[in-house]
Amino acid sequence: MRQKDKLASLTLLGLTSLFGVSSAAHAQLIAADAYPIGSNLANGEYPANTALSNNTGVLTGLATIGFQSGRYAGGTGTAQFAATSSGLNYAPLNASSSASGKVTYSATGLDNTVRSTARNLAPAAPSSSTYWMSILLNRGAVPATTGRNYVMAGFGGTAAPTLASEVAGAATGPGLFVGYSGDVGNLAIRYRDNGGTAAWQETVLASGAGTALDNITNAVVVKIQVNTAGITDSVSWWLNPTDFTDETTLGTSSASTGTIANANVLSSNTDLVRLNYASRNWNGSAFFDELRLSQDLFGLGGGIAGVVPEPGTLAFGLLGLGALALGARRRR
Repeated sequence: MRQKDKLASLTLLGLTSLFGVSSAAHAQLIAADAYPIGSNLANGEYPANTALSNNTGVLTGLATIGFQSGRYAGGTGTAQFAATSSGLNYAPLNASSSASGKVTYSATGLDNTVRSTARNLAPAAPSSSTYWMSILLNRGAVPATTGRNYVMAGFGGTAAPTLASEVAGAATGPGLFVGYSGDVGNLAIRYRDNGGTAAWQETVLASGAGTALDNITNAVVVKIQVNTAGITDSVSWWLNPTDFTDETTLGTSSASTGTIANANVLSSNTDLVRLNYASRNWNGSAFFDELRLSQDLFGLGGGIAGVVPEPGTLAFGLLGLGALALGARRRR
């Protein structure tokens, strides 16, 4: 190969890495679904206004990356979770398109039935000491004092998780879920505690009192550090961040953030095998979109604006630019 051809190849490689168009740039992304609406099931599209449990999708394209071929399945009332058009939008996320969609939960009034649906990952999440999750969610108006228990989405290890911590002695599976709960419809995280009670605990991220959360799309980013101190998990969360460059800017650009210590979210990677939607006694609508699971913050950037390459990638990109400049100088 001639010298100038070598320089050109090196420059192309450097620019590819620098500007994040390499196919390996988001190699740490484990699973993501944008719920595109359409009739091409083979490309992961969902027919509009159709229950998730009636849909199929295969591993082609980012739309259903990381999931097994086949439909959602689950427990009673799976028809309550359906794919609908007009996906949720949040400015710092590149998540909108003409074919975008979302998951809609439609209430049937107050009842105590756990309604759930789940889709398996393929394969289960790789073993890691850290997992990241992001989600867009929105709820309609909640009738005063009649929201009640919860409607949630997240990643876990059981097909029909019972997330109601108020149910004494309820069997609980591993995982972490984000959604709405309580009579006023608070935006909250639910997770398994580490106190040996087998009950689910809840951390409120934003109060839903009055109309505070009515028809407002929020973005939540969660980091799970597995077996910190050898025995427990640590959960950090960020609400509506606008700068995803690194963990520091994630915090400084968020509306609020916090850390939950002494949780028992996961025992191992075998607990992360499903994407779940679940509700119980929830009298209101709710909308979910762009659920993503990754091994690092950078991996979530499949559709996140503002994520920059890791330092090593950036250095290689600058090397390519240097080669370009050197070649131009020699030609002169």
